[in-house]
Amino acid sequence: MTTDKLEKEIAAGGYKFPRSENLPVLLSPVKISGTNVTLENSLAVHPMEGGDFALEDNSPTETIVRRYRRFARGGAGLIWFEATAVQEDARSFDRQAMITPENVDAYKRLVEQIKTENPNVKVIVQLTHSGRYSKRGRKPAPVITHHSLPLNDRLPLPPDYPVVDDDYLDRLPEAFVRSAVLARKAGFDGVDIKCCHCYLYAELLSAYQRPGKYGGPYENRARLTLDTISAVRSALPSDTIVSSRVGMSDMMPYPWGFGVPTDGSVACDLTEPLRLIGDMRDRGCTLFSLTMGTPYYNPHVNRPYGKGVPTSPEPPLRGVERMINTSAQVKNAYPELTFVGAGYSYLGESSPYVAAGAIEDGMIDIVGYGRMSLCYPDFPRDIAVGKFDRKKSCLTCGKCSQLLGGFRPVGCPVRDSEIYLPIYQDLLKERAEAGK
Repeated sequence: MTTDKLEKEIAAGGYKFPRSENLPVLLSPVKISGTNVTLENSLAVHPMEGGDFALEDNSPTETIVRRYRRFARGGAGLIWFEATAVQEDARSFDRQAMITPENVDAYKRLVEQIKTENPNVKVIVQLTHSGRYSKRGRKPAPVITHHSLPLNDRLPLPPDYPVVDDDYLDRLPEAFVRSAVLARKAGFDGVDIKCCHCYLYAELLSAYQRPGKYGGPYENRARLTLDTISAVRSALPSDTIVSSRVGMSDMMPYPWGFGVPTDGSVACDLTEPLRLIGDMRDRGCTLFSLTMGTPYYNPHVNRPYGKGVPTSPEPPLRGVERMINTSAQVKNAYPELTFVGAGYSYLGESSPYVAAGAIEDGMIDIVGYGRMSLCYPDFPRDIAVGKFDRKKSCLTCGKCSQLLGGFRPVGCPVRDSEIYLPIYQDLLKERAEAGK
């Protein structure tokens, strides 16, 4: 989005965004709370699933190595490595990342290559259980903690589909510990206990109607997340960052969403999310990446799109405004903690100025870019010298998401066309032949 267009839309819609011409503030070092770790700047690459790990052993392929070397050369202070399954039935597709004793050396080589490109960058790996979005190969194999009617309708799932029992959930902290220890062995600077976008840990937070020790009151719904953070923190050296990408609100009506009013309205209520962040902090989580919604149900909430995808139920800028300003409320509640913000890619060439305003105003500590990093991996370096290139910017066209949904390697078919345009064309051909 051009700066002129953004200003016109902001004025017309009455949106409230921070803004500053002081781009050097984005180069300010950031000390991660509760650690001795300092990032060299305030810019981050969000976790972006690539869909192209080796089929035989889930080790990094050449395209994975290329992508992360490009991220590292771009100059961000933090690279948040993509979703990495903690066990077989936790994978969202057959080529998802998963660190095992057999392939840990391959991940170690990848981290070494990242650090060769940028010795100062910190790399955190996102550990996850895909929950209801798990697959065996390319076939859905949902692992659900309760029946969420809105999400069941999207898969779809019948009302008698089995729900995992407490014994299954009891074993998950140890699975995260195993993966975290392997991640440390591979050289990652930290781990993320993923708790967002209605994957298993996040879904459990809205299990109001589940019986037993993992459902009902907040203490039960948060139990697995908090137990896992405690277990992972205890298993790792003190210089390893324990973090979480956490959802501030599912933006789904109660009783199906976390962080929402109990009157059934689709809005954000931070009462429980703020409590959760405080409890996670008390168990050793020191860095939080904030997000909202889920791309499987309400993508306009966390990934507003511009063209080439279905019409949004709200103006895209409304979703960006909500994300940035709700994150600021969380930061205001916990000024001593370190938070990564999201929602900036949609703003295109205007995003550096909004990002600088957010940092300058104390609304967030680190600004993360997701889709933008795929098409414009050197955005941090260009922002640093005030030369953000509109011709490299994300178009918010949704093609990268289509590649992931089509089980293809993920990249930008527009800005990185030599690699990804043929892959995208192959996907379109496959869908045309299948009559989709």
